[in-house]
Amino acid sequence: MRYRIHSSTIALTVSGNHQAACSVHKGDVVEVVGPSADERFVLVRLNGEELYMFQADLTQRGTAEEIALA
Repeated sequence: MRYRIHSSTIALTVSGNHQAACSVHKGDVVEVVGPSADERFVLVRLNGEELYMFQADLTQRGTAEEIALA
């Protein structure tokens, strides 16, 4: 499932033991990859990078988009 973000928000990127916040901008489209170990988060992909977003941010600041199958 893909979501188009209609209000900018923050996501987390993880590299090794390091976490950093990054911006997800209005108009970005994120693809849900799957759940995370922490039920508050969902794993998404944005521009090829996997990020963790709060589930609430995804549903409150994004709109689900159908993916047309060819």
